[in-house]
Amino acid sequence: MASTTRRCYGPAMHPSCPLVKSIRLGLALMCFRQLTAAENHEIIWIDRIPIVPSGNLIFNDGRVELHPKLLLGIGYDSNLNATPSNPDGDVYARGLAGLQMYWLPGVANRIVLDGQFETRRYQDRHDHDFTGGRVQVGWTRESAIGPLAAVTLGGMLVDDPLIETGVQVLRSRYDADAGWWMRGTLNTIRFGVSAVAENFLADAVVFDANERDYTRPRLSTEWRYGRSDGQTILGLRVEFDRIHYQQSGSDYQDGSGVALSALVDHHFAPLLSLFGSAGVEYRRYSDNFSRNTAYGDATMARPVGQLLLRWDPEEYTRIDVGVASQVTPTIDANAAYLRQGWLHARWRLRRSLGIFGEVDYYDLQRSGSATNDNPHTLTLRLRTGTEIWARDGFVIRLTVGSDRGNLRNSAAYDRYLTTVDTAFTW
Repeated sequence: MASTTRRCYGPAMHPSCPLVKSIRLGLALMCFRQLTAAENHEIIWIDRIPIVPSGNLIFNDGRVELHPKLLLGIGYDSNLNATPSNPDGDVYARGLAGLQMYWLPGVANRIVLDGQFETRRYQDRHDHDFTGGRVQVGWTRESAIGPLAAVTLGGMLVDDPLIETGVQVLRSRYDADAGWWMRGTLNTIRFGVSAVAENFLADAVVFDANERDYTRPRLSTEWRYGRSDGQTILGLRVEFDRIHYQQSGSDYQDGSGVALSALVDHHFAPLLSLFGSAGVEYRRYSDNFSRNTAYGDATMARPVGQLLLRWDPEEYTRIDVGVASQVTPTIDANAAYLRQGWLHARWRLRRSLGIFGEVDYYDLQRSGSATNDNPHTLTLRLRTGTEIWARDGFVIRLTVGSDRGNLRNSAAYDRYLTTVDTAFTW
């Protein structure tokens, strides 16, 4: 079990992209079960850096396990405001401090708490200084063949760049998800309820701080067929959701949607797996965006889904290849159809040295647009670097990368990034 759980990586998405939520939730629950079930030291993630802790802080006869974590780093961003010309770059220092806790209050109950505080300070552009953080707590009740119930609550204060503009925008986000399973020998039925609330705390390029604040509750039901330890599991999922904007009379329209998807999990071999879904989503809004008939997006239907192929040959080594599509809120239309492709690779060269590379491509097409406006936004994101695992609990990471965005009306920007981080965990 230990060697398997140490390969339990979560997919890395674009900072502002809510894409592939079902894959991420499924993998998160899988990681949660594996991490809390093993006795050996498991990998702790600090800003997507995998670290084997240098030790454990154990209490209550081993039922409580604590892992403090810390990251210190410096970086350079060549284009803070994602402008097509005359970019403004700056050097910054960053820090992260947090705690990960595993608690086993009972034989079948497990609780995970992960919280962190983050800060970033620029040398000259103090208007871009940031202080925030994230916290997530999850509870699950399990049977011998999988979870029977699970609840996850989370909140974050972030300033990740919006994919539509590339510009950092301060905002808070709160998530809640609860699921209940009915399990048989071959059939599994899951009922789920979740909600997301997002609150923008600063004006952005085309909207003010209050216009895009929204809540989005969701109901889902899912049926899967196949043995939990089998090679292939097939299924169906139906989801209903409602998006409600807090400010009345704004350009953004409330809307409802329904999505139907077919599901597949297939294991070609113990170390090669396929996760996928394919379906269609239909959405209806109160009116066209900005109540302008030129947009013509009061209703829309789009194919949705995701396909992830994962090869996981050894500890610290993994290759992910994926494509995905989703209907998602956007800044200047009722919704957008976001298509994504990615290749993420991490390869261990030596016992204490590894390299990684990431390629992410995004094509965001708005559901409608004003006359003579280009509805597409294209973004290419590249990252590569090396990680030195100096010892258990201490990793040094060097990253270089670039972002290229081809925004609406042919405006384009380039951004080059360099970071050096040191991460510690006990």
